[in-house]
Amino acid sequence: NETAHFPAVIGQTMEIDFAGQTFKLTDSLTGEISTIVVFVAILPYSQMIYAEGMLSTKEPQWISVNNNALTYFGGVTPLVICDNCKQAVITNTDWIHPEINKDFASWAEYNHTAIMPAKVRRPKFKSHVENAVGILEKGFFHDMEELPYFTIRQFNDDLWRHLDELNHAPFKKREHNRAFYWEEEKKELMPLPKVPYEYTQRKEAQVSSDFHVRFNNAYYSV
Repeated sequence: NETAHFPAVIGQTMEIDFAGQTFKLTDSLTGEISTIVVFVAILPYSQMIYAEGMLSTKEPQWISVNNNALTYFGGVTPLVICDNCKQAVITNTDWIHPEINKDFASWAEYNHTAIMPAKVRRPKFKSHVENAVGILEKGFFHDMEELPYFTIRQFNDDLWRHLDELNHAPFKKREHNRAFYWEEEKKELMPLPKVPYEYTQRKEAQVSSDFHVRFNNAYYSV
């Protein structure tokens, strides 16, 4: 039952996960209720937190929120530590040779970073983002869950306003705030690519006798 402490090294890792708490979005015309899932990212050294609400957690949206996290932090870390969600990891049985989701692996290669999944059912391996989720859920999430939301933009604007206040609030057991240490940390991050990674949709198709393949109800010559 031995444990080891991983010290936070400046500019080395970004930890990402989904918050456990979800929110409701109401269609103002139909009254239909949708679920908002919150993506959370953190730079462990500065404790700078980014979060974004999502109406879908499929690969295109997963790539988009990770792009937005890098943009928010102002650079790329050499390592990205993630949970074993299907958007990131296909299999991770031994923690030594995990199979990374093809789209997420392409995203990592494009940004010159490496994906390191946490051990399955071992939250301590991504303790900083787990702690960040706890801070959000025990903090301003209580205020947000009482409010009605009708668009994802409305939700995210409210989320980002609270998040900016949190990142600039003084630490209780440490000098300064998250934004202060982030100003130091972002100087150590690798540069952002000139153009964010774009999700590529893939599909296997069989060539028909007229030398065409079908994709998205359209036919393309081969």
